[in-house]
Amino acid sequence: MDFCAPLCVHFPPRIIRSLIPGHGLIYSMNCSDPARYKRQSSSRNIGHLWDSIIVSHQNEETQTDSIMHRFIDKLVATASGRNVLLFFIPSLAVYLLMLFHTIPGVESYAPEMKIFDLSPSGYSCDYSVKLLSALGNDGRKEYLSRQLPLDFIYPALFAISSFLMLAWLFLKKNDKGSRIFYLCFVPIVAGIFDYLENIQIVLMILDYPDITRTQVVLSSAFTMVKSGLTTLFFFILLFAFIRLWVGSSKNSVNFE
Repeated sequence: MDFCAPLCVHFPPRIIRSLIPGHGLIYSMNCSDPARYKRQSSSRNIGHLWDSIIVSHQNEETQTDSIMHRFIDKLVATASGRNVLLFFIPSLAVYLLMLFHTIPGVESYAPEMKIFDLSPSGYSCDYSVKLLSALGNDGRKEYLSRQLPLDFIYPALFAISSFLMLAWLFLKKNDKGSRIFYLCFVPIVAGIFDYLENIQIVLMILDYPDITRTQVVLSSAFTMVKSGLTTLFFFILLFAFIRLWVGSSKNSVNFE
């Protein structure tokens, strides 16, 4: 604490040195220039305040990270071979139903063109208008009433089954606290973008022929992000299988 601040106003440095033995020189220097002393005191206060803000921010980050880890651990704890199959089998069934029944049914109205869902590189406004025009009223109705309802079921099944599959594979090599489990959220994000894509497709079909460029740009962007994340998921899945196989091979060699 700076005892000299109030003394500087009423007493000269000589008196202060006698009042505060051992510190006279320091306080004499400070008190010889009250304005300088105030600037130094203000700088120290700002420094302490800044340190407090940094410490508080670090504490908040640590607390948030701890909550996130606990949340991930609870989700990962549900990963088991049984739960993977529980969601993977329905997911595969819906996917095959779309691939061999509803998607060919929609494409039959426009054989020369790909529907939005199967255009991973995106699509332009002109292409979107041409596709919806080529589908005709019956094709658009088929798209809206048969394909899209299934495509609103599939993303959730895909996201959950894929998350559980990655977590189950990673658990065989890592503890729950490992940051590698963040990769399990890639299919979750892919599923979210799949829903965003489907919503935009529904809006374009309902608004046809008055679809806007903004609708097409958003829908195309969502399609590309969904496709990219889905591809990334399969690379991660391949990595998880290779990693598990290499680990198993090493263990078998060591055992021999």
